[in-house]
Amino acid sequence: MNSTIEDINLNEISSHLEDEQKKDIFTKLNGVISKGEQRVTELKEHFSSIDIANSDPLDRAESSDDRERTLREIEREKKNISIARKIIAFSSKHGEYGYCLNNDCGVDIPYAKLSAYPLTLLCLDCKAREEAMQKYNPTATLASI
Repeated sequence: MNSTIEDINLNEISSHLEDEQKKDIFTKLNGVISKGEQRVTELKEHFSSIDIANSDPLDRAESSDDRERTLREIEREKKNISIARKIIAFSSKHGEYGYCLNNDCGVDIPYAKLSAYPLTLLCLDCKAREEAMQKYNPTATLASI
């Protein structure tokens, strides 16, 4: 699933947002994908350049920490890319965008929130409920995407 903004017709996407607002958000989602892919490439290059064969134990520990941080950042970027692609694919398939993806909710997510964080899947209330659930079950989610 490598969906990008070029794969959809924004005029066919039902939303509470104005056409220019939809274009802005989907352009930002496409930016998350392209910049994320570029960042993953850079991080992989950095990861492969980390020397863990140092003879000094302190240098080996620092290198090991750097490798772990780099791997976490790669995974975070890949997750964001995946979410952006899923949002685009979901919008294309279902013909809608900008609504809370909790099946029990569906309220409009404000443009300001979507513009500030285009990977938003839930309204503020549902996000708060999801975070409360995740205290007890870290993999719990309310978003159905």
